[in-house]
Amino acid sequence: LPIRATVEISMYNSLGERVKKIVSGDFTAGTYSASLDGANLEPGVYFVEMRAVAGPNAASIQRVKTVVTR
Repeated sequence: LPIRATVEISMYNSLGERVKKIVSGDFTAGTYSASLDGANLEPGVYFVEMRAVAGPNAASIQRVKTVVTR
């Protein structure tokens, strides 16, 4: 994060339903990592979304497609 922000990282299934909240909180500027235990997830396509809000005019949303296999 380049500046302090409120961050939420969530995982969604292919229907757009949130299946896991991975991270939620306020973070200072810096580099972070997050882990996900996918043992209880069904095989399929999922989307991981990160929202970082640093103020009324400073927000970022990033989405990554991922596939869970067994």
